Formats: sequence, structure tokens, C-alpha cells
Amino acid sequence: MPQPEPSPYPGLAPYSEATRATFFGREEDVSRAVDRLVQNRFLAVIGPSGIGKTSLIQAGIIPALRTHPDNIFDPIVPCRLGHDPLSALANARSLILAHPNHEHPLLVLDQFEEVYTLVGEVDRQNALRELLLQARNQRVGVLLALRSDFFNRLIETPELARKVELSSLLLGPLSRSDLLRAIVEPARLSGVLLEDGLAERITADAGEDPAALPLLQIAMRGLVDGVRDRVITLGDYERLGSTQGPLSQMLERIWSSAEESDRQRIRSLLIRLVTPNGMRRAVRLDELSEDDRQQVHRLVNERVLTMHSDPATQQTVVEITHEAIVRLWPRYAEWLNEERDFLNLRDRISDAARLWEREKRDSSYLLSSGLLSHAKELLKNRGADLTLLERSFVEQSMRASDQFSAWKTLTRGLGFARMEKELMERQERRTKLQDSLSSLESQLRELEARKAALGKQLDQQKQENDALTPKIFLSYASEDFPQVKPFYEKLKESGLQPWLDREDLLPGVDWDREIVRQIKQSHFVLFCISKRSRTKRGYIQKELRTALEAFQEIPSGETFLIPVRLEECPVPNELSKYQYADIFRTGEFEKLLKSMFVQWAQSQQHV
Repeated sequence: MPQPEPSPYPGLAPYSEATRATFFGREEDVSRAVDRLVQNRFLAVIGPSGIGKTSLIQAGIIPALRTHPDNIFDPIVPCRLGHDPLSALANARSLILAHPNHEHPLLVLDQFEEVYTLVGEVDRQNALRELLLQARNQRVGVLLALRSDFFNRLIETPELARKVELSSLLLGPLSRSDLLRAIVEPARLSGVLLEDGLAERITADAGEDPAALPLLQIAMRGLVDGVRDRVITLGDYERLGSTQGPLSQMLERIWSSAEESDRQRIRSLLIRLVTPNGMRRAVRLDELSEDDRQQVHRLVNERVLTMHSDPATQQTVVEITHEAIVRLWPRYAEWLNEERDFLNLRDRISDAARLWEREKRDSSYLLSSGLLSHAKELLKNRGADLTLLERSFVEQSMRASDQFSAWKTLTRGLGFARMEKELMERQERRTKLQDSLSSLESQLRELEARKAALGKQLDQQKQENDALTPKIFLSYASEDFPQVKPFYEKLKESGLQPWLDREDLLPGVDWDREIVRQIKQSHFVLFCISKRSRTKRGYIQKELRTALEAFQEIPSGETFLIPVRLEECPVPNELSKYQYADIFRTGEFEKLLKSMFVQWAQSQQHV
């Protein structure tokens, strides 16, 4: 029986080197990334969860580097820091040295946020020092991917902050034209066509939400897999439930089709694969029971889980395919809320167990009275929800505790009172240290979770506040910056949202592309004009023309254009049909403000 052709859409899985032929829409980002990486031997790809950082690296940047005419980097070594970042980096270094040509290696650190979520402060600082030591070698290249909500953590390390300022790529949502390519081209390569207007409908439904990209991939995969007569129709798309329904539908189908006993094991397994704050957590396959492994293989076939080799240990690890599963499946969210206390205690035990294993199971790293009592209860009531390593660690800690108690009973009254007292005092000190360490780690995790939650609240409040005030784009000649900067500050003080490239353009962002994006998002475009800008060679040809072309693409009534004279001077012909404002005259700034607020308020009534 012939095997079905693989889908051109990976669903929740990222694109890879093997599927690079169907990776569309990020060509410009790939080109910029390669140029910056080659020039600086360092690049940080930064973007929100689900935006496609892993796909960009695996299916875009790495293939482009392999075919680069100058063969800049060789070997290219992937490295997931995981729970033991020092071992991961040491293993990567060994792989580099073992390569016959290791003069110009590239270290690829995907999901770099793991160094802030999976390890304690000491291991984190040691790993960052080791990474920076390698990065200081002028022959070593470093390519890392980081979730944007961890950007503030990254720049807490000054040397990393300087490197990111010099060379980074902020990955945002695909433009409408790029999103259309990502929808249409993979299907076309498979000989599948979309009904006229369907691609535009899917693009509109996807919007600019980063979470829409994995949902879009699932939707397109479902449409292509069920296509008839090689044409996908609007009816097919609407029956599927647009881009929002397929993920939850797929997960609920898997859940409802499982036997009751398997459901409990699936729930237990999925809970083990997340941290208390809902981030993915890889678990070694050999730490799972045989029954668990059967469910793993089932969920891998359904693309809910993925298995891969951990570069640090060469062990097979299991993890959730995409964080969208955690965020967007309501049933999973309920589980996380119900299991928060369990997850916090399990993580404390898991951290201690990994340290015990790392230290070759030295008995001095076993649990003692404080945490051990909680661990006993967990083993008794939730043993099936622990990994083999965690269970073995707790059981060994219990045996060691029982043996010590038996030894105390045996030696009592045999002249070992002093030795017993010293051992008891040493045990108490060790217990207090372990409890203090566990408490500090728990507090740190709680603070990090609260920090992330507060950050999301602040972002949400900022978005809500931003929606209540107009956005303003300032176009100007660089020579006029000393006059434009105070104008920019006055607009901010007046409660508006002005955007000025020298103040708001982040390092590593493409100027032309960001200018167009900001203009399209603005309610007002203010062209600042002076005698200098009128005579500046190239001004009309670049800054003004770029802004005018972008402005002309915006539907009438959504954005208003206002020339602003900084001094007495003629208005360029291109702007002569628009009424200008003279902010150098007394009272004109206030009139401009009033005019903008009135026009903006009127435009909002029609939204």
C-alpha cells in the first residue's frame, strides 16, 4: 500500500532543514539574519512565543549558511541548554573539537530562555560565564533564539546586552504579503490550489497575533489532508472552523478517543511536561514507565509530543511540541490551575534529584527531614506522577533516613553519645541548609512567575491605554533632530503616542521595513519641514518618499497627514495639497493638538 505524501505544512512542529523547501514568507528575515551573523559572528533572534524563531533558524538561517559561498561556519552545532546547561555547553565544545574542520564553528542555542526557567541562579551564572568565554573567541559564532518576554533577563548580563545591541533580529508577525506566500506556496508545491479569495480570508482571520501562526499551520494541514479534486474551497475552510478551531478540536478528539485508564495516564504525562508557570519541560524517555512510553508514542504520532536527542547527554527526551498546546487548550489550563501546588513541590524534588544524579548519587545530596516528609507524602499519593529518577531519589532518601534512625537506636548507650550528638547537629545543619535552599529556589520561582504575570498585566494595560490615544509618526531630516526632539517630548507630555526613529527604533531592526510598519499603524503622519530639509540632497527621495508611499496604501480616513513647519520655509510640492501647521509660532502647537484630537475622535466613531 503506497504511503501518503507528507503534508507541506508541519502543524505544531517547527520547520526543519528537511522541510525547508516548503518554508515561505521569511526570506527577507533570513537574508538580514545571515548578513548580521556573518558580519558580527553573533545574532540573537528575539520574538514572542509561536512567532517561528525555531523554524527561521532550522529551515532558513542554517540552510542559508550551509550554502553560503564563503562557507563561513563549520561545523554548525545545535545546543539545548535544558536542565544542565554546563554539561550541554561542554558537550557542544566536544562535538566542535571532534569535527575534522573546527576552525570556525557556530553554536546554535535555541530556546535560550531555558537558562532562566529550568535552572537555579548558581548554574545559570556558571552557564552564562561559560557561554561568554566561548563567545569571546573570535572564531566562534553564536546564534541564539529567545522569547521576547525574557529579554529583560538577558540584558541583565552586561556583556550579552552589548552583543544583542550590536546584532539582533526582532522577529515580528509576517506581513500580509508574506503570510499569503506562507499559505499559498506550500500547497501549490503539493499540487493543491486555493479557491479565489480563500487565502485572503485566511490571512484576515489570522491577523497579527503571533499565536495565530501555529494555528494557521494546523488549519492548513487539515485542509490539505482532506482536500478533494486538488482544490480547497471556502466551504472546506468554514467546515474546519477557520484558524481558531482545529487545535482544540484535535486535542479534544485525542482525549475523547482514549480509554478512561489511558486518559489518566495522558493527564499525568502532560502535567509532568510543564513547569508551574506553564512552560515546556523536557523529560528523558528512560525516566518514564513502559505504560507512559506507550502514551508517548501515541501522542508523538498525533504530533502533540516530540522526541529528540538531547545534545548534552545523547539521551532521548520527550517534550510538548508547541507551547500553543499549553496556552490554548482550555482543559490543559484547568489542569495547571488544579496542580499548581503539586508542580511546585515536584520541581523542588526534581531539582534535588538531578543534582543528586549529577554528583554520581552521592548520599550527602539525599533529602533530609524537612523536604523529605513532604516527598514521602508525594510518593505515597502521587508516585505515578513522578519520573523514575524522582521516585528512586525519594526512595533512596527514605532508606538513608531509616538507616540513620536505626543506627542511632543501636548505638544509644554504647558510648557513642558524643559522636551521635555531633552527627545529629551536622544533620540538623544540613537539613536547615537544604530547607533554606529549597525555600529560596521556591521563592525565586514564585517571584519569577509573579514578575512574568505583572509584566503581562503591564503590557495589557499599556495596550488598553494606547488604544485610547492616537499614534503619531514623525518624519524629519536628520539635521532637524535638535528641533524635532523637543516637539516629540511635548507630544508625549500631552498624552499622545509619538514615534521617532532615534528614540524608538530598536537595535538590529531594518529601518525601511519598520518605517513602513509604523506609518501604517499610526493615526497621524507629521512631516517636519525646515529650510535644511528642503535643500537636503536625498531627503525627498528617501525619508519623505518612503513615508508617502506607505501613506498612500492606507485606506482614506484611517490616517491623517499633516505637514509641520519648524521655521518659515516653502512646503515641498508633494505636500502642498495638505494644510500645514507652524509649530514655531505661538499657540500653533495647541491648535495642532486640538485638531488631531478632534480628527482622531471623529475617526474612532466609525471604527
